[in-house]
Amino acid sequence: MDIQGVAPKGDAFFCREGETCQARLPTCLEVPISALFRFVERYPMKPFLPDFSFSRLAICLMGWLLSFQGLGEDEDRPTNKGLVDIRGSVTYQSDPQRPWRLKRYFVHGQEGRMSEAVVELIPIDPKPQAHEAPSSYQTLLMDQKDHMFLPETLVMRLGDSVTFLNSESALHNVRCLETDPPLHVNLALGEDHLFKPQKAHGVRDPLDITCVFHGAMKAWIFVFDHPHFQLTDRSGVFHFKDVPIGTYRMRVSHATGDLTFESEAQVIGKETPPWIIALNPDHKRSRSAKKKSVEAIQPNGL
Repeated sequence: MDIQGVAPKGDAFFCREGETCQARLPTCLEVPISALFRFVERYPMKPFLPDFSFSRLAICLMGWLLSFQGLGEDEDRPTNKGLVDIRGSVTYQSDPQRPWRLKRYFVHGQEGRMSEAVVELIPIDPKPQAHEAPSSYQTLLMDQKDHMFLPETLVMRLGDSVTFLNSESALHNVRCLETDPPLHVNLALGEDHLFKPQKAHGVRDPLDITCVFHGAMKAWIFVFDHPHFQLTDRSGVFHFKDVPIGTYRMRVSHATGDLTFESEAQVIGKETPPWIIALNPDHKRSRSAKKKSVEAIQPNGL
């Protein structure tokens, strides 16, 4: 049944007198709406309400009913065609025989949820394409306080900048030997320094940040030339938005724990299950080159 004057869901319903717009009425509504029109045609109400149009009322009623059609169908639908959201988590499985001294700072709860893990997706198929530059770049902050870099791990897009700030009375330094020229600047209380990386090395090669005056102060900056990277918080969760369907190389790194992991991952659509990545001492960087790590992802993950 084709009805004039009703626009489909998602379009504005607005027709001036003498104009028409058409939409296909769902089968489940054809019988009651047809009955309503027959009633209006058989029992005209003009003599009783000359200024009121029951035909117009019927059309408005149909528009209202059509607005409910398909409610709930779009909850998990990607915001853009061919793009999906990917959720997952990173955990750490301890080994009493190989204790990690700094575990208490990065592993949380009985589930071993891991914070400050960096996850990166590199497209394999379809082949990588040039990514659009961000509409704007941001400036991140890395503070020096309590003889620590805060935060110890930063992730950023190539083109972003980072401000190093000294918030305590002790004299600090910022040094990075991977940059050209090397970064080497002293900061007194309240002083800051703006730094903009010139190259992106992804998960595999972060910038090592140190302080020459305090050897225990360390930090890492991961720089990417694409948008598909995430840093986990205390929940261990990561969430990629608008990822094209395809095959990817997934890389995971935890700089403080010197942990690394790499595997192939499939993005199959909105039905893609959560990715559950379980790291352990076998994923130490020195061990990863000698041992395959396919067991790091649980069966209900990738």
